[in-house]
Amino acid sequence: MNCSQTCSNSRGFWRVLNPPEEVDLAKLAREAVELLDARIRSKNGSVNIWPDLPTVFGDRIRLREVLENLIDNAVKYTDEGHNPIIEIGTEFKDSDQIIFVKDKVWELSLNI
Repeated sequence: MNCSQTCSNSRGFWRVLNPPEEVDLAKLAREAVELLDARIRSKNGSVNIWPDLPTVFGDRIRLREVLENLIDNAVKYTDEGHNPIIEIGTEFKDSDQIIFVKDKVWELSLNI
């Protein structure tokens, strides 16, 4: 199998690499929230997506998977009796722009 441009061997597993493209992170975050809507509503949660999330160049599918995973974990690991309030936004630290997914209890971030 010749996959030099389309496949990657990571930890012994082959996976298809998606071509990088411009990705509007605000739109992508809305898509991830929409896919997780039932889980978020089941815990009476809410998600605030900042409108100033950047457009990045990357693997759209993998980036959405990361956002879904972070949002899902924020909802899943919220203590019983607490409603998850999740925020997806951006901040600058030194010369890096940080994209974050955080809730009231703990914070996860993705440095893009």
